[in-house]
Amino acid sequence: MRAYGQVQSISIKEGQATIQVAPEAHDQFKKFIASRMAHLIENDNPNKMYGVIGFTAEIAGTASGGVVHLAISDLNLDLESKYKVHTRASQNTLFGIIRFITWAELGHKPKTEDMFWNTEAIIENYAPRMKHEVSGEERPLRPGDPRLDTKGMSMMIQGALNELSQMHIPDYVMDSVGPDMKKLWTAWYEWRYSLGEGDPLFDDEKQMSWDEYREWYPTCEFTGLGGSIEDPLIRMHIVSGGSDKADYEQPWNWIHAKQSVHSRQHDNGWTPVLKDHPHMNGKIKRARVLAKKKGLEVTDG
Repeated sequence: MRAYGQVQSISIKEGQATIQVAPEAHDQFKKFIASRMAHLIENDNPNKMYGVIGFTAEIAGTASGGVVHLAISDLNLDLESKYKVHTRASQNTLFGIIRFITWAELGHKPKTEDMFWNTEAIIENYAPRMKHEVSGEERPLRPGDPRLDTKGMSMMIQGALNELSQMHIPDYVMDSVGPDMKKLWTAWYEWRYSLGEGDPLFDDEKQMSWDEYREWYPTCEFTGLGGSIEDPLIRMHIVSGGSDKADYEQPWNWIHAKQSVHSRQHDNGWTPVLKDHPHMNGKIKRARVLAKKKGLEVTDG
């Protein structure tokens, strides 16, 4: 839950926040106080958000409003990376993927109007939904809506990438835009995995079954390619020898990969595989840390 807007002033000092609440916001902030999973946006600034680790407070009904005192979490950076309002850069990433999808469908460079229906489909299928304040109807949050946070936008980007990765793209289209597609694809995973456990999609992935996981990653996580009879997609484990069974079958330890990549890693270790697919470095390191093993750098551990 979040509390923002409709406040007269906010001051934060030594881990405490004092909020002067406008009278018309009393009910909103009473719900905020009751929530155990609360967030505070400073002065309605989406780039400054704090976690609230526990507090006792009440709103005094005065002519000028009420005062709330909160204890502020020291986990600001982690909360900001997951929950801050999505950025213009993330919008550009999403629309770039939709542009590639439309290009693959049409066989030529699309105009802005050509992207309309694919944009609507991605929003409908992958955007988080909220109830409309008047109608009560659940509607998807659209890019540009300040209520759409980093996690919600990440869900849309990942969904769009999954759609693109499963398309049959003509060779002549790949000749034109293939390198740009690969650059966008690898940059996306490099960013996600560079955040470690702060990856905005990591909490959801930790709860997945294998069937859910391989549906979420429908192609090889290393190459972006689908499987074949000769080289099928299989479940690959990051941490294997010597690990506990509880660690071995955790979603953070899985990779959906082509059999050939798994065989190469098994025969030659991680170093040559990660040299060819550096966007996976962060994911491998994260699994090693979670398994309480030494993080993998440039040599095999």
